[in-house]
Amino acid sequence: GLRSPRQDVVAWGVSGFGEFHPADWLTFRSITSYRQDDSATPIDFDALPAVDVDVPAFYNNNQFSQEIQFLVNSGNFNGLVGAYFLDAESRTVFDVRLPGTVTALTFGNVRTDTVAIFGDFTYDFNEMLSLSAGGRYTWDNRRSQVQRNVYLGASPFFGGTSNPIARQTDFRGSASFEQFTPRVSIAFKPDANNSFYFSYAEGFKGGGFDPRGVGTS
Repeated sequence: GLRSPRQDVVAWGVSGFGEFHPADWLTFRSITSYRQDDSATPIDFDALPAVDVDVPAFYNNNQFSQEIQFLVNSGNFNGLVGAYFLDAESRTVFDVRLPGTVTALTFGNVRTDTVAIFGDFTYDFNEMLSLSAGGRYTWDNRRSQVQRNVYLGASPFFGGTSNPIARQTDFRGSASFEQFTPRVSIAFKPDANNSFYFSYAEGFKGGGFDPRGVGTS
């Protein structure tokens, strides 16, 4: 019984890779990418004509990223240093339609900006023994807007015209996170068929916001 919006998913992306060799021992790389997806999704949870927890929904996401790298190859010493940037936005809009034509609208928008610098270096003492060390410093910033309103009938996003009769969530917030994550490893290769190594690394994932959060119980 839920026919609007019509199921429609469009996703696409483009990327560009460039490489330049200013010297025999030095390589410069640039990696640029853009992605976007837009989805219109009707979800009929009870699979019946009755309006009972029917959910029309829109999802929109886009992200742009840019990475640059400098690679060094000098005999026994190899290294890489670089920087990374990401700008992303994610929007969620959906109604939850209940019996009696009451609708709960959820609108969430989260924006992410990330910057990182990194480096990784390897030194080969000989054909059997090598040591690697590196690290990355990441800065994450997120901004969020979350609203949850109750309407009589559909919300304005899905054809309704009424004002909300109740507002359960009206949230705006931001948060920043930063972390240094190291990596080190040592490898020993006694012959062509065997290799032994020890590696230690740390990871990092910034926090976020729930675009479906409810501020009242």
